[in-house]
Amino acid sequence: MIRIEPGLLARAGPIIRDIVPAHRYAVITDSNVHSLYGVPLKSQFEPHTIDILTIPAGETSKTREMWSTLTDRMLISGFGRDSAIIALGGGVVGDLAGFVAATFMRGIPVVQIPTTLLAMVDASIGGKTGIDTPAGKNLVGAFHHPAAVIIDPQVLATLPLREFRAGIAEVIKYGAIADRPYFGEVTKALNSTSRTVAPQDEVAASAPATAPDTSTWPPCAAPATRAPWWTSMPT
Repeated sequence: MIRIEPGLLARAGPIIRDIVPAHRYAVITDSNVHSLYGVPLKSQFEPHTIDILTIPAGETSKTREMWSTLTDRMLISGFGRDSAIIALGGGVVGDLAGFVAATFMRGIPVVQIPTTLLAMVDASIGGKTGIDTPAGKNLVGAFHHPAAVIIDPQVLATLPLREFRAGIAEVIKYGAIADRPYFGEVTKALNSTSRTVAPQDEVAASAPATAPDTSTWPPCAAPATRAPWWTSMPT
């Protein structure tokens, strides 16, 4: 199940409990996302039913060692087969948390809540999970489809411009590879946007200066659709 709707993160708790009933939930997130969205998500659950496991932000956390640390913490904390994992973050968090879910107790459910555009249109869907090794990226992993993907476009307001453009590049690639009409619609949408970003935002790779207008973002069945909900963001 993929659900896309502005403001959805504020209602994620009841949705998750309905789709993935569990005795306990482990939220895996990184240090950047935790400070923005970790506490608001945790507040939607009973305190004794949810723990937040935070990893350092960045690709360097997607390792065997971090996988071992997370699974050990879950075991020590008493998580069992009646538990579920919530991946709150970008692609690194989604890949790592998904792999933890695929292997913990031989597999428990995972809910993906992507917070980057690239994760929304790619990493959070399809069930690809994995970790990096010295020999290369994503060489150890498993296909473990999420029980649900919850996408709130409003979280993109805090996404650095560089990361947003990385997601746009992925969207363009979909059309360039296999869907000419979609590529045309994407190009038209990008050319018609009138939003601008202050130069200092680009240099510092900080969040866009102006929050997006999400009033016209429609719910969609999947991230790459004929209704490009991401076009209200700065490019």
